[in-house]
Amino acid sequence: MTKLRLFLGNQRFSSWSMRPWLALCASGLDFETIVDAMFAPVVTRFLSFGLPMSDGARPYVEAIRALPSVEEWYRAGAREQELGWEHSSDPHAAPRDLEHATDMALRWAEAWNRPDIEAILAHYADDVVFVSPRAEEIVGHADVRGKAALRTYWGEGLKRLPTELRFVVERVETSPETSTIAIRFTREGGGPEWRVCEVLTFDPRTNLVIAGEAYHGAS
Repeated sequence: MTKLRLFLGNQRFSSWSMRPWLALCASGLDFETIVDAMFAPVVTRFLSFGLPMSDGARPYVEAIRALPSVEEWYRAGAREQELGWEHSSDPHAAPRDLEHATDMALRWAEAWNRPDIEAILAHYADDVVFVSPRAEEIVGHADVRGKAALRTYWGEGLKRLPTELRFVVERVETSPETSTIAIRFTREGGGPEWRVCEVLTFDPRTNLVIAGEAYHGAS
């Protein structure tokens, strides 16, 4: 059988071209890979999501991150923080389908891992209601009402969390009919791992989050 050859093209925003590579690896087929300008996006995924790296890969990742062009890329992204999660012309949008919801969830986790509370709050309505058992520990009640109160709760919560904490998305579910997205993720780093699920409901008229609830599992 002729050896398979996988070409990975230029991807500006994500490393989705890694999907066929993962599929071929899982299949056990013999293949070789040719990569075109995929290095920086893959490196940023490792850094943003706090993924484990081997001792051999870490110097390469650090060298790519230190390149002046990559530093300018990061600065350009920082200048666009007012757009919130989105990098397209649609900065506020309720989840249309599973692919869109998954993309939203990954960028939501990326914003938390920076961390950038204002980028996240840009997608919440002024009168949002957020419920979490952790809120009771921090602000004295489980329901947080209003964007201003949510900013205070998250800001105080971040002060109590280790700086190396990372959110890693495990699974995403969505219901476009009810404008709801459920993000199941793991909190990793700085202590025991915790599995959490957040359910967010959007107002289809404004495409902003009007309700959210966090469910915390065991460590």
